[in-house]
Amino acid sequence: MSVTLLDEAGIDAAIVTIRGSSKELQTIIHGCAVSVLAHISVHGDTRQAVRLLTALPSGQRREALAFWFNKFSGKTLSISNSKDSGWNAKLKGGRLESDFDIEGAMATDYGDLMPEPKIKALELKNLVAAITKFTSNSKKLEDGSPQVPATVVAAAQKALAALTA
Repeated sequence: MSVTLLDEAGIDAAIVTIRGSSKELQTIIHGCAVSVLAHISVHGDTRQAVRLLTALPSGQRREALAFWFNKFSGKTLSISNSKDSGWNAKLKGGRLESDFDIEGAMATDYGDLMPEPKIKALELKNLVAAITKFTSNSKKLEDGSPQVPATVVAAAQKALAALTA
């Protein structure tokens, strides 16, 4: 990507443009998301939620929007993202229109629903806790195989032993 460097006046002008256009874009995204949520509540069609999330650039808080959809669908809509298959939406069976809080969704921008994650310094105890949690993962994949294979658990246990020795 080629970038043209701006002088001070150019930077100031760009910031003014960003301020205005980003507010407008956020309003458009919010209106679209509420409309998508209402459409899902009536028709059970989740394709537009996936299209919206896919359309957003990486600078947008896409995971926050997925969380927003889940919250205002009464947790009947689950949206996930995978490196291999991209965005995926699943709607629980037996959902009702009344499960969806469209008024609450209208009043709550997805960017305001949850705080933006902050990066913090990690310590050895954080690594030990993460590996400990990893080695005790008993979740199964759809095919019944373990989410964390035994060979990976064994390697993690060795690493844990080395870290706590």
